[in-house]
Amino acid sequence: MADDFETALKQAADNLAAADAHAAFQAIHHHLRAPCALDDADLARGLDLLARVAAAISGDRFAGLLSAVTDDMGDAQVLYNAAYEAIEEGLHGIAATLLERANAAFPNQPSILAELSSALEGEMLYERAAAHLQAADPAVFHDPVCAYLLAFNSLMSGRLQDAREAAARFEPAGDENLQFMKARLERAFARADAVAGAATLDNSDLRGWHFVLQGALLTHLSTAGYDDAMRGRYAWLQDSYVLCRQGLDHLKALLAAVDFGPRRVVALGDRGSSVLATAAAELLGVPLHDWTADTDGPELVVAYDLASAPPEQVQELAAVRPGRLLFAHACGWTEPLPFVADVTTLLHQMNRAPWDGGLRMGDQGVEQAPPDDAPVAELAARVLAATYVEDNGAPFSELLKLAGSAWPATAFAAGQERRERYFPGGPVKSNRFN
Repeated sequence: MADDFETALKQAADNLAAADAHAAFQAIHHHLRAPCALDDADLARGLDLLARVAAAISGDRFAGLLSAVTDDMGDAQVLYNAAYEAIEEGLHGIAATLLERANAAFPNQPSILAELSSALEGEMLYERAAAHLQAADPAVFHDPVCAYLLAFNSLMSGRLQDAREAAARFEPAGDENLQFMKARLERAFARADAVAGAATLDNSDLRGWHFVLQGALLTHLSTAGYDDAMRGRYAWLQDSYVLCRQGLDHLKALLAAVDFGPRRVVALGDRGSSVLATAAAELLGVPLHDWTADTDGPELVVAYDLASAPPEQVQELAAVRPGRLLFAHACGWTEPLPFVADVTTLLHQMNRAPWDGGLRMGDQGVEQAPPDDAPVAELAARVLAATYVEDNGAPFSELLKLAGSAWPATAFAAGQERRERYFPGGPVKSNRFN
């Protein structure tokens, strides 16, 4: 570890000397993120170099705050100030390192613990956040924000009983935001109760936890690295017509199992959604309709990936409308989202749609294929013509079993006001690109 750090420090210094501050940041960043094993002396050296990088990239303010930390590694306020700015810069892992030092220097401070929790959550380190909170003096939990954070991080760590106990002590005291957060916890607990016996809710049950946390269903689990590295999610995916067809077939089977028969399919306004919606309408034998904010349920709104759809249309879908079911084929899993679809085929970190052009073997080796500009109807026909061998990491039949218990408690079927906010990661861990 020490040798790796010294190598990274030298590389970053060389990059900075060559006026490549971004490369310098990439060289040193990993070593400064939580969980950080550096002692105070090495951390100070790393932060000193990071301050020089920050001066080159983002200006003097952040650089000055980092330099102040290196002058006194035991000053909790100085550490807190630099960490707060690091969060503003999107550097949650570095902020967590600073706040862990601040918490050690000045323990049992609700403001420090709350920011530390936020920083660790940004790195999907929910267990670590819960551990810091659990180690605090019980008096800390007179602060309702800390009480909520203990319940939330325990839930996101998969420790349901701990989460329930912490939530029972969490009193919103008339604060509307805290009341909303407690209600979200209680909905998750109710969904966990709904699938008792139908879901294991262990550290590999991606479908079960997707339902508990999001009130939604996930149909496809990647077989790549299923038992260890990924557990059902994708890191990098070059999507295929085969996966798109499988997703639509699974959707059709799921709709039949829960007795939801749409009268029409509504396509979101981007090209990928038009392709899938066209294929879905033909597969289900119902009319295809262009996007409209007005509902005429029961109906199915189809998206390829909500992140690629027109934002104003997606915003309309945050609220649950009676009879309007939302399906998305693909969904990113490494960033927070306002909500996810009621039914999703797969989770990815990075993805390229089949018609967007992917990597292929050419005369000169691997090359980037250009996007396919074929008409939407032709691309939809390719989806419908694709055949596949079932390849879920866990059989699709298990989802149908889960749906028997889960469907009435989904955000859609339960008639919630809004779909649940998505927090990345959770009790099931997957590898990701940093």
